Amino acid sequence: CVPTPDTADLDRDISLTKSKVEASRAEQAEYSGGAIHALIGMRLQYQEVTLALLELKRQSVINFVELSLNVDGAQPLLNDANVSPALLADIEETEQELVLSETEASKYSGGLIHSMKLMEVATHKSAHA
Repeated sequence: CVPTPDTADLDRDISLTKSKVEASRAEQAEYSGGAIHALIGMRLQYQEVTLALLELKRQSVINFVELSLNVDGAQPLLNDANVSPALLADIEETEQELVLSETEASKYSGGLIHSMKLMEVATHKSAHA
């Protein structure tokens, strides 16, 4: 008998992604339509695709099937030592902008300005996803 491979890291990522999907669904349910609803929907689609790919990867590990995914696009530069710190800095900046926009949006309770601030929050969340 072959031992079952360790999937703890994948299980943790799947659990985290499921919680993000549920949170996005709950957030989207607060809006009946419009730009904010659409931005949240876009983020939700990214999260659902990520979840499906993680679950596919987990099954491939368990069943000892080599999984290779090809995505047409630009060659990623994640192995370049000069790019990774820049990418991490960009992620950190996006997180800071998200916190600032959430703080700003919380100052308003309705109207056009509040709607614009909520759109800004949804945009930052989509960029962070």
